[in-house]
Amino acid sequence: MKIIRFLILFFCTTEIRRGQHSLTPELVQKMQQKGEDIVLIDVRAPVDFQSKHIQGAINVMRPFILKAQLPKTKKLVLYCGSATCGLSHASAKELVDNGYQNVGVLEGGIAAWQAKSYPVIAIPTVVA
Repeated sequence: MKIIRFLILFFCTTEIRRGQHSLTPELVQKMQQKGEDIVLIDVRAPVDFQSKHIQGAINVMRPFILKAQLPKTKKLVLYCGSATCGLSHASAKELVDNGYQNVGVLEGGIAAWQAKSYPVIAIPTVVA
């Protein structure tokens, strides 16, 4: 029954857009909780990543998305700042255009994640 519920949730909350899956914050959070083998990728600038990001995310700016040599065998979940930020969709399109098949974009970015009160972390800055 849980598998059927998950499949319904997955297919009802995702939209195929040029080979990308649009994933709700709830679905991504459940994937994390279940320990699914996903790679969270924050495509914002390093200063934004340092100020706040989803735990476990790596920072790969949009211009370097292909140079990062991300694993093609894992589910990649990209996000940026908000629903009005197109960096994650542009990065996902570039990955799909270059042979990546399991690419998702977090709907609404980190803003939508925080709106659900899901945790974010920050990297402390060192003042010399």
